[in-house]
Amino acid sequence: EPPTFPGCDSILGGTARRKCAEEKMLAFLADNLVYPNSVLFGKLEGTVYVRFVVETDGCISGIEIVKSLSCDCDREAYRLVELMPNWDPGKQRGTPVRTQVNLPVKFEL
Repeated sequence: EPPTFPGCDSILGGTARRKCAEEKMLAFLADNLVYPNSVLFGKLEGTVYVRFVVETDGCISGIEIVKSLSCDCDREAYRLVELMPNWDPGKQRGTPVRTQVNLPVKFEL
């Protein structure tokens, strides 16, 4: 069972819960993303790919940029992941496990 963004604990169905968690994460990203001035003025668009680990207690560690767009975009994507609340950890046979997550952060004007 993959880790999920928090806030959907009351939903029991696997698919419905994942969809809810995805919507909450997208809302979090939209609410917290700050476009760097260089992106706005340069009209730069694209995607930064961030990799991190959701630990067994849900905290995030090991944040790294896998695919860069620009220094400013990379810094902002990193900041967003650092800002995230603890996730619901991934589970294997009911036991929480460390799980790697790859997250695309899109910069679109």
